[in-house]
Amino acid sequence: MLKIGLIDRYFDNWHTNYYPGFLRDAAKDMGMDADICYAYAPEEAPSGMTKETWCREIGKTELLFSYEEIIEKSDALMFMCADDVFPHEALAQKALMSGKRLYCDKTFAPDTAAAERMFSLARAYGTEVFSCSAQ
Repeated sequence: MLKIGLIDRYFDNWHTNYYPGFLRDAAKDMGMDADICYAYAPEEAPSGMTKETWCREIGKTELLFSYEEIIEKSDALMFMCADDVFPHEALAQKALMSGKRLYCDKTFAPDTAAAERMFSLARAYGTEVFSCSAQ
């Protein structure tokens, strides 16, 4: 099984609430043995939903407690943080340096210079990275 790790600034937002289901449906439709197995967020959701509750009820994932742990356990990574593009570059840095296949949700970067730095970092560490919108 391809074990995917989901990373976001916090959970309980539109993207983290729907992407796991979208991915699971697509994997099933394509006959792929892949799932979002792990999740990591450094912050609690402003809504008040805890990371533990989100992982159990919505994400149906195992909550991990460090960036290093999700990189170690995952075969591929999904970096979300779609609600605020400005922390994207700093928050995605470890994932970009992981050497693991990485999906970065849109908006990828706040400007061209940040995007160029992010892709350059990924290239330097052999990390395959792509970005797109669920829409």
